[in-house]
Amino acid sequence: MEERYIAELPAGVVREHVRFANRYGIELAADLYHAESLDADAKHPAVVVGPPYSGTKEQGPCVYAGELAQRGYVVLTFDPLRIVTPACCLDVEKLVA
Repeated sequence: MEERYIAELPAGVVREHVRFANRYGIELAADLYHAESLDADAKHPAVVVGPPYSGTKEQGPCVYAGELAQRGYVVLTFDPLRIVTPACCLDVEKLVA
């Protein structure tokens, strides 16, 4: 299990560390979950899973995200309190419907 996450990443699921700016321009840390077999050129159903007020994406949201990604969803989890982690550059909008 990757450090900080409370659940194992399910088989066949990819977790990518990303960042995005909120409506105030503040950069937030996020994780994007999807099936390994995802066709990046196609559109897919998507859902955003946020934690409770003092939670982080490594807690409850990672459990739901892994399960939903196994079922064909693209899932974005994020840290609403600006807990920023290093991330790669990824065009999130290209992957979601």
